[in-house]
Amino acid sequence: MFAKLRIRKHEVGLWFRHGDFKRLLGPGSYWLLGRFFFRAFFSHRVEVIDRMAGKFEHKLLDLLVKEPAVADRLAVVDLADDERALIWKDGRLGWIVGPGRHAFWKEPAKITVETYNVNDFTFTHPKVEAILGFRGGGSYLDGVRVESHERVLLFREGELMGTLDPGLHVY
Repeated sequence: MFAKLRIRKHEVGLWFRHGDFKRLLGPGSYWLLGRFFFRAFFSHRVEVIDRMAGKFEHKLLDLLVKEPAVADRLAVVDLADDERALIWKDGRLGWIVGPGRHAFWKEPAKITVETYNVNDFTFTHPKVEAILGFRGGGSYLDGVRVESHERVLLFREGELMGTLDPGLHVY
């Protein structure tokens, strides 16, 4: 009749009742009424979420980030249409994200967020080579390498913006 639910140190539980979020469950053991009885008569549900994935994706994300217990554990990145962000996990590039709301667990990894406006057109960063080589980086950034014997004319929407000197230029 009873079932034991174990939430490990790298997990959290999202407890729902009748489809509404009730509480965040931390690591530990919880005794629940048997699965059939628990769900059928009380409409309770516990979703166990692995925080090791880093990014928190959930169909109720917009509502869950408004819950203080959940929001305190997340780094929420809310980007406008003209913004992009680099998300670093423990000092390594983990994600490049575009417009919308994104959430990342603050633990067990250290999350750092760098936000950029695409209207600035040119993109400079100390780790630009790694960013360009990152999976999915090409969908947000484009680079051109100008060799020492070349000069490149830069046009934007048919208008000459200038010339590019030798080196890597990213937009």
